[in-house]
Amino acid sequence: MAAISAAFLAWMTVVTVQIATAPRGGEESPERLRAAVVDALTSDDAGRVQALFHERTAGSHYAEALVDRWAGVSGVDARIVERDHRYLRLSARTPSGAECFAWPIGESEGRWFLDATPAPADLCRG
Repeated sequence: MAAISAAFLAWMTVVTVQIATAPRGGEESPERLRAAVVDALTSDDAGRVQALFHERTAGSHYAEALVDRWAGVSGVDARIVERDHRYLRLSARTPSGAECFAWPIGESEGRWFLDATPAPADLCRG
């Protein structure tokens, strides 16, 4: 019985340490979120991009499609836009034309995340 209790306690300790040291999604500020999105996209890091979206808003393959769309794009301009809400707008000129995406950003438990809910279309005009 003592061996079972000790094994259970050891297992609980391992689980607790893993949870406490697991990488957290999002970033600590809107500015860091902006920089992290640009870095993850230009590094073609779909896993990192996915971690920057709030888990309730983006499907499991959303970031992969986004990274594929932005692959090889240089000169990405990322800006925080303030309106009725905060948004992150990414834009760039590509050989095939202009690319632009915008997402709402928000805070959850002290971390800032992208929200995959579509932003107003006029954020990408002009």
